[in-house]
Amino acid sequence: MTKEQRDNEKLIHDYALEPKLVAEGDPFLYRYLTQYKKFSWDTGRVVVQYPSTWRKLIEKLVGDEKRLEVLLAWLPRTQVVRIASRWNDSFTWLENAEQENGLHPFHVILARDNPRNQSNVVRAEDISSGTANSALDDPLPSVTVNRTAAKMATYIEPLLRYATQIHFIDPHFCPLQDRFKNPLRKFLKIICYDSRKVTLEYHTSASYSDAPDWDKFQKDCKNCLPHLIPKGFKLAIRRWKNRKGGERFHNRYILTNIGGVAFGNSIAESPKGEDNISRLSDIDSLRWRNKYSGHSPAFAPEGKIEIEVDLKGGVNIKSNP
Repeated sequence: MTKEQRDNEKLIHDYALEPKLVAEGDPFLYRYLTQYKKFSWDTGRVVVQYPSTWRKLIEKLVGDEKRLEVLLAWLPRTQVVRIASRWNDSFTWLENAEQENGLHPFHVILARDNPRNQSNVVRAEDISSGTANSALDDPLPSVTVNRTAAKMATYIEPLLRYATQIHFIDPHFCPLQDRFKNPLRKFLKIICYDSRKVTLEYHTSASYSDAPDWDKFQKDCKNCLPHLIPKGFKLAIRRWKNRKGGERFHNRYILTNIGGVAFGNSIAESPKGEDNISRLSDIDSLRWRNKYSGHSPAFAPEGKIEIEVDLKGGVNIKSNP
């Protein structure tokens, strides 16, 4: 892999599946989804339901409810939905997918044919025959990146684009510092590209010697964060204390309902520095999410701030205690 290829690589590969492939029970698709288990969060490959009516498109093609249940049972648990940025009813699914790809690229579009010879449209039969095996290359399990907002976002873009519950975890988060705000601004720009409902939380720690008291921290959040939040979105900032005799709040993650990634140093910028970002397993991602937001969190809550920006740009802020 060349440096240019590595720099364009992602930790998660998203595959758009043509509804006709599923409806016709393509044997290649069945084999890779079931026997070979090529598609799952742990492999780094996710099936994209594009557009949001994808299942209905398959149902219309199949026309038989029992057969539909059998076909959809092939699909892995890890599926994500992409709302069409644009959709033209007079176009075929593939024409719409190619148009979507021009706006926000898929890793691969798996289709029955490739009449316009698009570079990342791959015919299922070409993979099955071995002439396009690279379409299912393994995503990188981890990457070393320059710690800029743009680079960090590039590698995890599909995670941010598809998740509907997103938790940023960094014990040293400071709303006054651009090195934290710049990545957050970049991440939120990716997250808000469509109209899906997303729960956003940022978790940080009060147990460091340089952490300001709660009153100053919430004042800084109220003054510095609203302009980062896109219209129609709400960000909750939750601050935790280490429990006596418990574990320290130390690790850095982005954890979501579809999976998670770990950062070696920080989710903050350091343009002259590097960091390692690695994809967590399904089990580990859920385990760490529960430490910050489960029924029995590993840390003691200090307070929570909710900053909501309405569609007209108005700001509503709630905090407790």
